[in-house]
Amino acid sequence: MTLPDSGLTPEVVARLVRMTGGNLRLLTRLLTQVERVLGVNDAQVISVEIVEAARDSLVIAAKPETQRPTTNNSTKATTNNSSHYT
Repeated sequence: MTLPDSGLTPEVVARLVRMTGGNLRLLTRLLTQVERVLGVNDAQVISVEIVEAARDSLVIAAKPETQRPTTNNSTKATTNNSSHYT
């Protein structure tokens, strides 16, 4: 695999890691496809668009963004065991 010497921007690196989940085999497959997309488009710089095109051609699903659970302290439900309804 031969990639351009221009280096990778932090945004591209973050996208690659997010797409592959840090899986080295998947990262290798994706970078190989990036190399192909660069050749087809006669491009010299690896951009987010190039990485997206490579991912689309490999049918790699984007890792969903993790959502942090939200807490809303004002609407906490409390139970009162002292009263019984009949």
